Amino acid sequence: MIVESPLYQVSGSPSALKYILSISFYLVLILILLFWLYPLLKQLTSLRKAAKSFGEGKLDKRIHSSSISYIRDIENEFNNMASRIQNLLEDVKLLSAAVSHDLRTPLARIRFGLDTLQEVTEQNMRERLQDKLGDDVDEMTSLVESLLTYARLDQQMFELSKVAIDLSSLIEGCISKYNAKANGKQVAIEFIGAENREKVSADPTYLKMALNNVIQNAISYGQGQIMVELTMDSNHAYMSVSDNGDGVAPELRANIVKPFVRGGNKNNKDSKGYGIGLAFVKRVVDWHQGQLDISDSIAMCGASFTITLPKASR
Repeated sequence: MIVESPLYQVSGSPSALKYILSISFYLVLILILLFWLYPLLKQLTSLRKAAKSFGEGKLDKRIHSSSISYIRDIENEFNNMASRIQNLLEDVKLLSAAVSHDLRTPLARIRFGLDTLQEVTEQNMRERLQDKLGDDVDEMTSLVESLLTYARLDQQMFELSKVAIDLSSLIEGCISKYNAKANGKQVAIEFIGAENREKVSADPTYLKMALNNVIQNAISYGQGQIMVELTMDSNHAYMSVSDNGDGVAPELRANIVKPFVRGGNKNNKDSKGYGIGLAFVKRVVDWHQGQLDISDSIAMCGASFTITLPKASR
């Protein structure tokens, strides 16, 4: 007769073995969960630190998102939001600088004109002073309208009505009113690539306004010769506007598309404007997921502005 010892019964009992296996299973499960959650926790911590730094005024803070990130969409949206806020704050600074510079000059002339007007008794002189005061008021009105126009640009992006557009027809319509004379000078515009008839998806109103601004810029800073070229590849359309002016210096190209920044031109010192045109073009191109590039024109020896737009999906 074999008698089992108590120790053998405890250590080898099915109940104790089940406990050990259960505990081992849950420990392995916890380790797997921690291994899976660690990257997520790390990414959330990085997002929290970036948001805190951005809130403390470090506006250039961005998150480096990887293709395997669990919260990649959130990281991308944070970066887009941060870039947008940074751009808006930069616009506010530029707007303040524009107001302090461009608005101060006509205000000073108006103040001086009013003081002078009180001392002048001759009727002809008073009328001339009143005309100059009227010109200064018109200049201030134009500046304020430009500021309001740019301030409304962010709201307009929600009103885009994209349709399939024949860029060749759009360009022909834009340049038809500029040939012969513009701004009191002789202007000759050559259009290359009219045979390209593939379409892009865009808002015709705003795209036409953007193209008109680029052409008007070429007229203002060129010397009467402008070339508009339309080219296409399998995915994109390219509209280039080149002039025979002095061009744009490489160090100015990044800033000239910002609001209230004007390019210098030694041959056209009296060109009017408040630096809104190219900023408007850049904003419209961004709305259409396109790109605006500034380079030297080989054919015209001046500046070349190229608008790149994605083609309409078939």
